[in-house]
Amino acid sequence: MVMSLLPVIFFMIAAMNPIAPAPPGFRYPTKADQMHDWKTFEKQAPTPYHAQSDFNGDGVTDHVWILLRTSGTGWGLFVFLGQKNDPPVVVKLEEDDDRTPAQRLGVAIADPGEYATACGKGYWDLRV
Repeated sequence: MVMSLLPVIFFMIAAMNPIAPAPPGFRYPTKADQMHDWKTFEKQAPTPYHAQSDFNGDGVTDHVWILLRTSGTGWGLFVFLGQKNDPPVVVKLEEDDDRTPAQRLGVAIADPGEYATACGKGYWDLRV
């Protein structure tokens, strides 16, 4: 029983330890930030603001984080592309001024495949 818990404990500790300093103006979420959906679903998704995988197929682990602004409200979605011998390359994918609280969002690794988006399912009539 103890041996089966070790990978879970290791993952939880690793997920809570940032791999690089947060970009200027942002910070990593803390336990105090667990509210709204993050709190409601914390048993199913203990770190909904963080996921890791080899996103670009180079054999190095990459990370995606929802980071919170250090002042005021808002959040940013960042990818940290791992490097073999250097600090990760940080890419900002999205930034929000808190129109949607960060705690209403989450990141996770999806299995490879094709997924219909909300637009693809016809939830919105988008005209370009």
